[in-house]
Amino acid sequence: MTSQADDSISSDSVSLPHEAASQVRIAVPTYLGVRPLVEGLRKNPSVQLSEAPPSRLHDMLAHDLADVALLSTIDLQHASPPLCVLPAGCIAASGGTFSTRIFTRVLPEDIHVLWVDEEARTATALAKMLWKYNYARDLRIIPFNARFDTLPADAESALLVGDKVVSQPPVAYDRQVDISTMWFEMTGLPFVFAVWTMVRTCALCDRLYALLRDAREFGQGRLEEIAHRCAPGAGWPDDLAVRYLTKNLQFDFTEAHADGVEEFLSRAAECGLIDELRPLNFYPTD
Repeated sequence: MTSQADDSISSDSVSLPHEAASQVRIAVPTYLGVRPLVEGLRKNPSVQLSEAPPSRLHDMLAHDLADVALLSTIDLQHASPPLCVLPAGCIAASGGTFSTRIFTRVLPEDIHVLWVDEEARTATALAKMLWKYNYARDLRIIPFNARFDTLPADAESALLVGDKVVSQPPVAYDRQVDISTMWFEMTGLPFVFAVWTMVRTCALCDRLYALLRDAREFGQGRLEEIAHRCAPGAGWPDDLAVRYLTKNLQFDFTEAHADGVEEFLSRAAECGLIDELRPLNFYPTD
């Protein structure tokens, strides 16, 4: 799948450690916010980079079509075989983002039915959990394909994620709710939407961790450049894209982010969104 943004990058790139003889297969969603994590890999001959909807990434790992994927956080609990979190980078926020948003005609406390973007796997679970805690309400969820389908005229509220929030916002909605802000106000922890993940038994852990860490550092040093170049293809205004990548998103995976993941999954289990809470496996970086 080709990227929706211009693929021309500087001649610099992050190299796979020299002992790797074959390509490593890395799978990611096709969003502007992902670009800083993979910018240095896009022209690396040692890397096979695939872009796919979030719903396909777990299957790519499970069926050995990828060695590592930027997986939706909720899928850490649904995976088989067990997965290992590589804390080399993530997509996260401590507060609001421009790319995870509920559009609504009613007050948040009056939302009963939520149409959700099929790509919003983790965000859907977050919305259900927040309404359970804040409003003692079980939201009725109706999935739809936000890339191609039109919301019905009587849809009271809709959850979108990714570039569509900016490039294809639904019309005639009076209010917007950023659920990442709601999470931060409730917990004081960052919210992690996606994290690098691989099959626990994979022998590439050491090499992939170093590769993805270096790629993240490469992209973080070029955030404004990435925003200016990729914004048009992703449907973002230039100034908003710069703010999004430099101010709103976080790419480091710190202890606070690990705490945020565990808190989210624990609360999701309490709300019945996960059948059985599994312990997480983190690749040791010490």
